Amino acid sequence: MNNIIKRDVLGRTIEARLTWQGKDLLVTVTGGDAAHIGSVSVCQMCGGEPEKILLPAHRDDVISDKFAQALAQRLNTTVCVVSGIHFDGVSKQDIAEIVRASDEMLVRILASFD
Repeated sequence: MNNIIKRDVLGRTIEARLTWQGKDLLVTVTGGDAAHIGSVSVCQMCGGEPEKILLPAHRDDVISDKFAQALAQRLNTTVCVVSGIHFDGVSKQDIAEIVRASDEMLVRILASFD
């Protein structure tokens, strides 16, 4: 599996980087105009719902929660996802496109573990 998955959206790049920490998986999902840390979501297969830290004025947990929950379930391990995607001056429609692009990235990542 490629440890870096990239997707162009709205003329910029979003990147998911996967790093194994022993049996656990660390994923960073960043990009756009300013990569940053907006949220941290951690999920264990036995726990179901991700635990998260969401920084004020950020909504990155929409992406980090999906990644953490889906990967923990698929891999039966602990997954930590750090997400920070920022695009300047986007509309609600643009945000939906960014989320859709990240969903497509997650599908590619999950398929790589088949």
